[in-house]
Parts: sequence; structure tokens; C-alpha cells
Amino acid sequence: MPDKSSPLTDQAVAEGGAYSIIRQRLETQGQQLNEQVDALNTARLQEFGSSDMAVVGRLRVRTENNCIARDIVPVGKYLIFAYNVFMGMKQTT
Repeated sequence: MPDKSSPLTDQAVAEGGAYSIIRQRLETQGQQLNEQVDALNTARLQEFGSSDMAVVGRLRVRTENNCIARDIVPVGKYLIFAYNVFMGMKQTT
């Protein structure tokens, strides 16, 4: 099997070691990925705009039985609160 390494690669391996080469390549690829993500995010903001999310209130939901909250879904001006109920000493819901 012929060796396909170039003289430039051989020189780099001899001078810096394989670890340094891999680290440098990963850092370069990481920087390129960050640039692509930033460009994509900028394009997304231009297309769809931005909205800040903030907690406007906090409410404790009381039920007749012990329960575990599963989901909250907005329906019009209402929120539907879904939960699993545990009745008595039963292990299942």
C-alpha cells in the first residue's frame, strides 16, 4: 500500500506532533462552525424576528388528589393543565 502523506504533512508531524496537528485542525473547524452558526442565527433573526421570553407570573395548581404534572398547552386564552393522578395507595396512575 503506497504512502499518500505529503512532505508538508511529514514536516508538520515531525515538528509539532500528531496531537498538536489534531488540536489545531479541531480549533479551526470549531471556529468555522461558530461562524456558520452565527451567520445562520443572523439570517433566522432577519427572517423571523426575535421575541424575548420571560416569566410573567407563578401559580400553584391545586388538585383534589396527589398528581404529577405532565404538560401545559395554550388553547386560545386558556391553558390546559394535564396531569397523572395517584389514587390512594395504588402504584399505577
